[in-house]
Amino acid sequence: MGKSGRTGHGGIVTIGGGTGQAAVLAALKGVRATAIVGVTDDGGHSGMLRRVLGIPQVGDLRSCLAAIAPADNPVAELLRHRFTRGSIEGTSTGNLMLAALATARGSLTRAAIELGRAAGVAVRVLPVSDASAAVCALLADGKGVKGEWAIIGRRNLSPIVSVHHEPALPATPEVIDAMRQCAAAIICPGSLWTGIGSVLAARGVRAVLGRRPVVYVANLMVQPGQTDGMDAAAHVAAVRRMLGREPDAVVINTGVPPPQLLRLYARHASSPVPAPKPWPAHWITRDLTEGPTAEELKRYARAGQFKRQWPHFIRHDRKKLAAALRSALRGLGIH
Repeated sequence: MGKSGRTGHGGIVTIGGGTGQAAVLAALKGVRATAIVGVTDDGGHSGMLRRVLGIPQVGDLRSCLAAIAPADNPVAELLRHRFTRGSIEGTSTGNLMLAALATARGSLTRAAIELGRAAGVAVRVLPVSDASAAVCALLADGKGVKGEWAIIGRRNLSPIVSVHHEPALPATPEVIDAMRQCAAAIICPGSLWTGIGSVLAARGVRAVLGRRPVVYVANLMVQPGQTDGMDAAAHVAAVRRMLGREPDAVVINTGVPPPQLLRLYARHASSPVPAPKPWPAHWITRDLTEGPTAEELKRYARAGQFKRQWPHFIRHDRKKLAAALRSALRGLGIH
């Protein structure tokens, strides 16, 4: 996966959030890449820091850095650490590090670059913007919802039609330059509307991606509150609306996760994203699923644990995904 005569020369740009983007970056191991991460989550510890300090959301950025940093790097270990006792239970050291650096350096971009370097991260991880804004959804019934967790937890499950920011969220010059110079952009698995959609809605992103090849890697599972009732074709149609055009290639899972895991996800209104047949020629379709480890199953065996923290039991297998991405990029003339 390198240069192509018909595209830019800045490697691959990935667009996403935490675990889904980490899977794509692992699949692209050895390829020059820049990861673009959203900044509009308003929940949890990261949301609290955002409200108190007036900075963009740092949680997805921390999650991406922590997922791809070398396991033996002490800074990477701090990125992954959460306190488990007393009044600071749940507090993320990585979030605090990013927030402190963003305040000291005057930008979250600078903080991400410096912390990524210290953690030994092999790729550039950038926030889509250094500004703070709320992601807002327009629903099919004409109503609007403001804020990521308000969107996810809403009772009105009228389908989401589009997302935007309040106030407008400008993409940084670093992000625009990375997209302009890239050989291709890969839209990663993740929260379709509040994650991927929020990045693509940043001012300047859609215009520059209109001139670059784009590969979309669809989610394995339906995400309650965001993609209820949507099959793979509906996911692709949503991305088409976000981009203003059809993705150049689409990677879709056709594998079936183990029944016991499907029963677990069904308790939370989640099921596999259906892959309709026949599918278009530019869709790469294959089994991309990876099951949980024995340690994960043991840790989350109790239903109470599952309710407290949504584990990514059903996820993309990185080796299978790497093969699918190579196939998609070859089809675009990128080797």
